[in-house]
Amino acid sequence: MSFSKHTNLICIIITILTVLLTALFMNAERLGVSVVTSDVSADEEGIFSDRDLDPSYTEATAVYIDLSDIDGYTSGGAYELDGDLYIVTAGTYVLSGELDNQQVIVNASDAKVQIVLDGATITNESLPGIYVAAADKVFITLEEGSDNVVSSYDLSSEAAIAADVDAAIFASCDLTINGSGSLTVAAEGGHGIKSKDDLVITGGSITVTADDNALLGKDSVRICDGTFNLTSGNDGIKANNTSDEDKGYVTITGGDFTIVADHDGISAVTDVNISGGSFDITTGGGYENGASHTDEMAMGGMRGQMQGMGSTDGQMPDAGSWSSDEDTEDADSEVTEDEMPDMSGEMPQEGGDAPDMSGEMPQAGGEAPDMSGEMPQMGGEAPDMNSENATEEGDGSSDADAAIEPGTSEVADTAGTDTNSADIETADTETTDSDTTGDDTTEESDSYKGIKAGNSITISGGTFTINSSDDAIHSDGDVLISDGDITISTGDDGIHAENQVDIENGTIVIETSYEGIEGYYIYIYDGDVSVTATDDGMNAGGGSDTSTMMMGGAGMGGMGGRGMNAGSGAQMAPNTDGTAMQNGSQSTDVTTDQNVSQDADTSTEQDADGATDQNASQGTDAATDQNMPEGAMPSGNTEEAAGSSDSDTTNTTTTTTEIQCLAIYGGNIYVNAAGDGLDSNGDLIIYGGNVIVDGPENGGNAALDSGTESGGELIVNGGTVIALGSTGMIEAFSDNSEQNSFIVTIESGYESGDTITIADAEGAVIYEYTAAKSGNAVIFSSEQLTIGETYTVTVNEETQEITLDSVCSGDASSTGSSMGAPMGGGMGSRNGGQMGTQQSSGESQSDN
Repeated sequence: MSFSKHTNLICIIITILTVLLTALFMNAERLGVSVVTSDVSADEEGIFSDRDLDPSYTEATAVYIDLSDIDGYTSGGAYELDGDLYIVTAGTYVLSGELDNQQVIVNASDAKVQIVLDGATITNESLPGIYVAAADKVFITLEEGSDNVVSSYDLSSEAAIAADVDAAIFASCDLTINGSGSLTVAAEGGHGIKSKDDLVITGGSITVTADDNALLGKDSVRICDGTFNLTSGNDGIKANNTSDEDKGYVTITGGDFTIVADHDGISAVTDVNISGGSFDITTGGGYENGASHTDEMAMGGMRGQMQGMGSTDGQMPDAGSWSSDEDTEDADSEVTEDEMPDMSGEMPQEGGDAPDMSGEMPQAGGEAPDMSGEMPQMGGEAPDMNSENATEEGDGSSDADAAIEPGTSEVADTAGTDTNSADIETADTETTDSDTTGDDTTEESDSYKGIKAGNSITISGGTFTINSSDDAIHSDGDVLISDGDITISTGDDGIHAENQVDIENGTIVIETSYEGIEGYYIYIYDGDVSVTATDDGMNAGGGSDTSTMMMGGAGMGGMGGRGMNAGSGAQMAPNTDGTAMQNGSQSTDVTTDQNVSQDADTSTEQDADGATDQNASQGTDAATDQNMPEGAMPSGNTEEAAGSSDSDTTNTTTTTTEIQCLAIYGGNIYVNAAGDGLDSNGDLIIYGGNVIVDGPENGGNAALDSGTESGGELIVNGGTVIALGSTGMIEAFSDNSEQNSFIVTIESGYESGDTITIADAEGAVIYEYTAAKSGNAVIFSSEQLTIGETYTVTVNEETQEITLDSVCSGDASSTGSSMGAPMGGGMGSRNGGQMGTQQSSGESQSDN
């Protein structure tokens, strides 16, 4: 009997619980229960939740509010107070009509609230139109077919500052926008849409015009779909959490974006990840507003723009081959012959007389010039270098803004650009106007980049058209591009990484740039990469847009090649008796202590006695424990600091580190550069692919340039390579290469549109290419080249035969437009340079 009573009691309890649970389930959305249980990760990577992606709602349980008539409204968790609409409980609220100079305010702690905009217009003179003061998460759903407007006209007002709000739509919690309707947001004096946590958008047609950032999510901005038209006085899309290394990121998997930003297009403190979408990004007014790029060089640092102070016949260069002007605002300005510095008189003195340079320059194989006069000393007064600054214009004649049409080839027809390895990279500096709002800091910087990240940028899909006055794609860490279609016009670098650039696939066309692709390490595995640059095409090692070269770096630059490279161990300027000084042994009156490190800071100090202490950087700090791609590690070489140029080596320090590397494993690569074509401050290695370089027309740069001064090598182990340009600073592939190559000089030269044909001994054409620019040097490598065979290079009516007698055949030194042997090269280089590096066949020469 007792057991039966207990059984009946248990059944009654179960029945009551079942009824309660059924009632709870049927009214779950009204009570907020279903919102919590359904907000779980839905996409494969867990980026978006079920409810982020699903804009639907239960119409029967939703609260419908006409904003045009809310006077005295109180119902379903919402009420009117002083003309504002307050939402204070979880649920779904459908808003329509107009709310003029008032606010929709959400104050529902720990609740999930869905606001459906269905033909709603909300305006406010000085505060956010929609203000989420407290909630767990808010969803703004754009009803299908609806047009909605949220406007705030003075977010810099005292009222907005006092309330610590600065966006037309402001959320202090996670905010999701979904649906298929349209939303137009206007924000004067502030941001368009802002979340102090995560901002997620999964649909809708969204137009934002904001004086500050258009879309701002402190912890993250995550977008998978929608149409966006963003105009901003600061950044277009931004994530700015600086206190948590796992936050402050932007992830985009889809959507159509048109972004016009006064500053950065897409910016993240940590990472930018883009796997899909269509992007049209314009920043800083576009590439035509890019900053001028000037190398401010003193004696010995003229970057070879004097074309080696002579041509192949030993004559002085044409006056138009380099530019110098006080007005450095216009990088395209040309200098006429009348404006050239007077080079006919005596050289500036540094405590001694300049050597007599009035006679004929010696020819290759001739006697050394009479250097019986005293060498210029460093102890005297330095020449005044402030009157004129050399303004670099790439090849010295072409318009820096004009895209260069690539040549045509049977192998590849693509284009490319990058950075000047001569320049010393400085950290990307940004000034910040602190507009502190609570724990947020609104940053308005001097950055005008297309896509920018503090840690990494990963692009695995999407279509991009970027027109930026600053770098188009810039990371303070790494850049990885594994797919996508990217077209770039930029006033600075096309793709820039302080550490490593990896291109695994995709199509990249850099139509206009100062430098095309720049990173401490650059690895290209596949894809179609086309670069056009007014300076270097690709640069491994870094380089600032503006660098100041002191007196030849470690000493007064030489009159040829790289200037005087103190401590490099290369052949130096002749002694007063005409013999050459070896191993950096210079005059005892000059003491140079040079410390070279891989840091971002560059400083130069000159002591009163003429001693120069120089710390030269080559970009950002390189992580020596970095995971390098297989086979991409520099070939065991390390960079070692240059020693003292004087017998006193007390203050000399030596730093050993991994050197920079530019490696190409495959793909179709085209570079059209007015500076160096492919440039590395360390190793430059080609393992495969079809590589075409329309290199410099001026003699101060090279089509291929490795960091021989740092122990680097120029190596070809596979692929097909043709590199064209001036012979002034030409560098041959190393004999350590696994694939054969040769260098030939076309005495009559070639012009744009001329066809260069390479045939074997039987006359069969193995390669043909139409040059995009003028030049007289041809570097070629192919698996079809065989040692012992003879090949013919034909341009117009001129033919040159070359028989391969080694892995690298042809004499690089004999082609150089130098002052004549043994004083090869230019007026000096970024590193002080070698005043006379005489090269034997197959040895490489770099102006790095």
